[in-house]
Amino acid sequence: MVEPPGGTRGDDANGRKSRRGVLLSDGFARFIHDGFTDVMFVLLPIWSAAFGLSHAQAGFLKMCMSGSIAAFQVPA
Repeated sequence: MVEPPGGTRGDDANGRKSRRGVLLSDGFARFIHDGFTDVMFVLLPIWSAAFGLSHAQAGFLKMCMSGSIAAFQVPA
């Protein structure tokens, strides 16, 4: 493989740190996203009972959560 001009291939210490940081931040974001998505199914019946929500109101909360996840994935 031919090195690009300037001799930087991204294999130096800064390139490895940068890639590792991107991987860690992506993994953390994925953990938070999946965690919130999975916990929502556990929390909806609890919130429904605690706040006296009907099935339609609990469904509306789920719809808002799914819609916000879909909307914010576009800019990400």
